Amino acid sequence: GRERVIFLLDTSRSESPKRFGLNMALIDGILKASKATKKFNVITFDAGARWFSKGWLNNDELGRAAFTDGLKGVMLEGGTDFSSALRALANPPMKLAADTTGKTGAAKTSADVMVLSDGAITWGARDVDAMLARFKADSPWSSRFFAYRTGLGAENIALYQKVTREGAIFNCMTEAQLKGCGGAH
Repeated sequence: GRERVIFLLDTSRSESPKRFGLNMALIDGILKASKATKKFNVITFDAGARWFSKGWLNNDELGRAAFTDGLKGVMLEGGTDFSSALRALANPPMKLAADTTGKTGAAKTSADVMVLSDGAITWGARDVDAMLARFKADSPWSSRFFAYRTGLGAENIALYQKVTREGAIFNCMTEAQLKGCGGAH
């Protein structure tokens, strides 16, 4: 795992409350299992996207609690615009300290990106290849994407496969697998 992790958390109407609860448990499990992860942030998205915090949260009890408390009572509503999540990701609110060099010679900051969504795009751009190309062109990140399948409802496997070309897809279909998914990346 990397020192910084960003979660793309689907808060649209297509996410069932049960799946959303599993995604919240996954965030907690991933952060607790990854000793390498020092900082994290979350982008919640539906028909639009928002960074949870304007700065990094520490991966400690206080940082995790601040996030969990901040999302209590969130309403699952609106369409699912995955392109809005990628646009928000490409435009972070915090100042980044570059630590690697991209192909163009521009310095990029490393971060792992965890996709917690059924991937059912119901709003905005739907061409995943175009979305990803635009993200890579605009992004300040050197990032790997990871997607998590829960088996709750239909999941957009094609989206998962395209977005995780430099990452992985994890199957978290049972309670036992869910616990293992926390440390999988």
